[in-house]
Order: sequence, then structure tokens, then C-alpha cells
Amino acid sequence: MAAFAGTLVYVIVSLLGGKDGIFATRQLEAQKVLITKHTAEVQAINDELTLENEILYRDSVAIMAEAKKLDLVQDGEKLVKINGLKGDGQPVYNTGSVMVRQDIFYLPEWVCKLFGVLVFVLVLLILVLKDFAHFPATAKATHTRAKKESSGVYTPASAGVPIYDMRKV
Repeated sequence: MAAFAGTLVYVIVSLLGGKDGIFATRQLEAQKVLITKHTAEVQAINDELTLENEILYRDSVAIMAEAKKLDLVQDGEKLVKINGLKGDGQPVYNTGSVMVRQDIFYLPEWVCKLFGVLVFVLVLLILVLKDFAHFPATAKATHTRAKKESSGVYTPASAGVPIYDMRKV
């Protein structure tokens, strides 16, 4: 009974909080959802930058417009800057955010086994104490019967087993 209880507790603790348990699996699934969402955002940014790159390679007007944004001039052009007016400045590209893998929390295998062993010892102790609680009463009754018989010889009657002596009947 004690081994069964200890094994049952070990299995339940491992199933719920172990490395491959339900709690750890839920944490991993939540991270998977975040990574999938983040991957979609990064893919959208990549598609946008790829399209802009293609346009810059193929369209000379787009190249000139981008050069103007960067304050570059073509041969023969004159650049006039007016102080006090703020321009758009450098275009800021959204490159996404850094996503760091989060460590999941789970109970190590030795902790799960420790729970099982502790329950085993506790149940075993309870069962032994329960048996021991019944033992002294039986031993005491047997001891008093043995004293009453004063013959000093062990008889089955002194052990609590009724024996009928046919000579006395």
C-alpha cells in the first residue's frame, strides 16, 4: 500500500509539474504563440524592405527621391538648406523587437522522486504505527493470561487461542 501511494504521488507530480508535464507544456505553448506572432511581424517587415529594395533597383525616379531624402545632390544640382526648419530626417525602419527565449519553470526529476519517497515513508510509518497500536493490546492480554496460568509452560490458550481440555469438560 505504501509503495503504491508513493508511486502514485510520483506519477501525479511528474505529470503535472515535471519537465514534460502539463504545466511546462502550457508554458511552451504560450511561447510558441508569441514566437509565431513575432515571426509574422518580422516577415511583414522583411516583405516591406524587399519590395523597397526591388523598387530602388529598378526605378531611377525612386532612387532620386531617396537620394533627396538623404540630402544627396546630382551633378549640376544646387542644394539650398534653410535653417530653422526641421526635415523628416533619416527614415527609421521598423526592424521589430528582440525576442528572448524565456526559461520555463518545472520541477526537476529528483524533486518528483523525493515527493514519492516521502509519501512512501509517511504511509509506511502510518501503517506500521497503526499495526503497532493494535499489537500492544494483544500482547498485554496474552501476557496477563500467561501470568494467571502460573505453570510457566506456554499453552495455546495463553496466546489467545481457546483450547478445550476434554478432561475438564
